Amino acid sequence: METTKEKRKLITRNGPWVVYRHIRKDKNMPFYIGIGKSHKRPYSKKCRNNAWKRVVSKTDYSVEILFEGLTKEEAIEKEKEFIKLYGRADIKTGCLYNMTDGGEGVNNMVYTKERNKKISNTLTGRKHSDSTKHKCSLGQKHRMPVTIEGIEYSSLRQAGVALGIHKSTVKSRYL
Repeated sequence: METTKEKRKLITRNGPWVVYRHIRKDKNMPFYIGIGKSHKRPYSKKCRNNAWKRVVSKTDYSVEILFEGLTKEEAIEKEKEFIKLYGRADIKTGCLYNMTDGGEGVNNMVYTKERNKKISNTLTGRKHSDSTKHKCSLGQKHRMPVTIEGIEYSSLRQAGVALGIHKSTVKSRYL
């Protein structure tokens, strides 16, 4: 029997990534396929989508490690294969509560009309304070307020247009 330390060495030699599935105990069927950089991720309940949380609140589940010792690229490919094999519940192709086709990013993420409406309602009428607006404008590299010969310009570009020179010239000469 391998010790945990020996097992870690084995995994990190090829790669630290694992591919796992969560299986509903009430129906004995998978409901989630995932990847993780360590053996902790398959057992973690943090950073899970709402559909996953609803299933877990209704029933117990087991964790099955499908592959271990993979590189990141290999893990992503295996995750995509299994999600395609089982299908996704949100697009009515299968039983998984994964919100994407797997891998990195939001490949084929489905945004419902209700979700979009909720976001729209949340953002409608939002007002930012003058302080926040000023901080946002300062955060943009091309929006540096500049004062030249007592005249204040809201940006390097505006100063450049007024002086008839390029904004980079304004920056090098006056800042």
